[in-house]
Amino acid sequence: MESDKRRQKRFSLELSAELTVLDEGEQKRESHAYHTRDISSSGAFFLNSTAMPLDSMVDIELDWPLDKLKKIEGKRAQVKLSGLVVRVEGNGMGVSFDEEYEISPINGQEGSLGE
Repeated sequence: MESDKRRQKRFSLELSAELTVLDEGEQKRESHAYHTRDISSSGAFFLNSTAMPLDSMVDIELDWPLDKLKKIEGKRAQVKLSGLVVRVEGNGMGVSFDEEYEISPINGQEGSLGE
């Protein structure tokens, strides 16, 4: 059995997500709806019958209930980030997140958080 080399704790958390694969010029090509099986600060496993190709760069939009993020008013926020597909298996794929992200309210209110 393969040892788990992850440094960050993963949490079982189902979030809606849209992933868009980018071509070599970082132009958006195609998008698909997913949901997370688990997530950490460094990556997540996304479930859907359509996996992106291994080593694909992807833009990710996560819908996150704001009771999990108390710093923004409203009910839900959108987390925008990007990552690299590092594992593809059966009904999903593992994506390693880049370090930069943006969090903004979905209801159109001003304000965002990020690194």
